[in-house]
Amino acid sequence: MGFQTILHNVSEGPITVLVIITAPLCTAATVLRFVASRRGGRTVGWEDCFAALALIAFLVYAGLALAGFAVTGGISTDEFNLDEAIKTSKMAYAAAPFFEINQLFAKASLFVLYYRIFSRDRTFVRWILFLAVLQVCWFIATYFALIFMCVPVSKWWDVLGTEEGWCLNDAALLAAEETINSCVDFAMVGLAVAMVRKLKMKANVKRKLAVVFAIGGLSGILGFVKIGEVYAVPDEDGETNVTNGFWDLLQMATTIFCCCAPIYKTILPPEGFWSRFKISLSSFGSMARLNKSNRSSKRLQSDSSQGVSQVSGNWPRFQGGTQRDYTWAEVETVDEIPLRSDPYHDHPNHVTKTVQIQQNVDIV
Repeated sequence: MGFQTILHNVSEGPITVLVIITAPLCTAATVLRFVASRRGGRTVGWEDCFAALALIAFLVYAGLALAGFAVTGGISTDEFNLDEAIKTSKMAYAAAPFFEINQLFAKASLFVLYYRIFSRDRTFVRWILFLAVLQVCWFIATYFALIFMCVPVSKWWDVLGTEEGWCLNDAALLAAEETINSCVDFAMVGLAVAMVRKLKMKANVKRKLAVVFAIGGLSGILGFVKIGEVYAVPDEDGETNVTNGFWDLLQMATTIFCCCAPIYKTILPPEGFWSRFKISLSSFGSMARLNKSNRSSKRLQSDSSQGVSQVSGNWPRFQGGTQRDYTWAEVETVDEIPLRSDPYHDHPNHVTKTVQIQQNVDIV
């Protein structure tokens, strides 16, 4: 039994694949956040440290999940021996609080970022402080509820049910926990989008910012998915609902991406890069069509053409300018401009060499 067995396990396989995909992606997302901060010329702030702590919590949770799978070798839970069942239960107990730690620090990163961006709006600041206090209270309540969900604590891994004591209803606890956590997510998204609408900037920039901040709503949606899953999938024979671990990991990964995405502006291509790239491709295609037209017209001419006037880097240049005066020209069907005078223009079968150009000038 080994890795292949774990992958083919109905419960453990999806979690293993998810960890393999999201762990390096979340790590890269957090590293890029620090790169973007350095590119932006600012020092590492509290929001960056909180994002790093959220990543650490995610990696610890994921590592404990994989360690538990390694102990059992991918066999189904009804085949566990007593030692394996106790070990995996202890690992689940150790991993559970790291979800709360991840959510606390990921949201703290966003709270600090929102405060830096929108601190001039006192109403917004009061709402942010209220949500931050609510999130801290949520963390304290749920963290200690998980730690002491069973009294005594060892009741958590009492797989035989022989130890005296009691445990909270885990489904009810998760429903209360995720309802508050997801509502905070949605409130943060709503506040950020509302503030973006007040900013004095171009409409397309506002839309982009709104989309970036709205991504945070995905974490809130996943919270309610978890509530549905825990009640839809029966927890038979005291077996821990492993499906919840899958959604925990996905929600934590989503939260990390959400708290890092707004910082990436300084490492993205400059404004207009993709539009200029598209224009470049369009111009290249037009030049190819022009060359084809030149070859066909040579059959009707007695002398060869001297070609088109040279351009620098395939882009037209304004007279008397520096490199910053290059413009990006989009070649499309608009006007026909003859390329050169032609002594055969009166020939009945002559094909006039023209190029059809529309220019959208963007000084860079």
